[in-house]
Amino acid sequence: MFTPSRETNKSKGQVIVHDWVEQLLKVQEKDLRIGKLQEQVDAVPREKAKVQAMLAAETKALETVKAKVVDEEKRIKTLEIEADSLRAKQRDFESKSTMIKNNEEYRAALHQIEMCKHKISECEEQELELMEDLEAARVALADEKKAHAAAEKRAEQMNKDLDVRAKNCQAQIDKLQAQRDELAVGIPATNLKRYDRVRKNRPPAQPVLVPVDHSNICGGCHMNLPAQDRVNAARGQSVSCPNCGALVYYREES
Repeated sequence: MFTPSRETNKSKGQVIVHDWVEQLLKVQEKDLRIGKLQEQVDAVPREKAKVQAMLAAETKALETVKAKVVDEEKRIKTLEIEADSLRAKQRDFESKSTMIKNNEEYRAALHQIEMCKHKISECEEQELELMEDLEAARVALADEKKAHAAAEKRAEQMNKDLDVRAKNCQAQIDKLQAQRDELAVGIPATNLKRYDRVRKNRPPAQPVLVPVDHSNICGGCHMNLPAQDRVNAARGQSVSCPNCGALVYYREES
């Protein structure tokens, strides 16, 4: 069994029994920092998806206002065509009425002319209302175009910022990984492999190596450890908490 020398640091109020533990704690410190940085890198695609969703919502709002403008224009055009058709009918009835000599037919023609005038008036009133609605829709469209342009610029900048964040975090990860690899040299292979195996099954920012002292409380889950596990940890053996699976090392408070 690997049994390095005892490391003591009473000025800090504690004793770390075996130096492989102290070295592994340094490795863990790098791993925890790497884990937090990796979480930021992994979050970039999700953040970009949110940016895309925001821009999509702005685009949908713009398309909705555009559709309203087009709809109002179509309705006005339909009324214009209907009014023109009624005016043509009116002129036709007026032209024919001059040639009608039968009083009953003449009154019928006059009635048709009045009906055309009434319907033309209704069309014109509706057209005026729609023109007001169209003007309001065009103002809203202009505002929405400005909002959409601003959203595009904002989305572009946010994506650039996210790319910079990912790049900077990755650069720090690479640097810390190199430091981590150097620190891992000299740690017993069995202990290091066991640590790495446990780390793979834990959240990146959650410690794998945690302390236990004379109170037999696991520093990870804060549950009681069997007394023999504490004894084995104090001897420098690699011990796992039976409750949370964390690796424990003995730390004696001075």
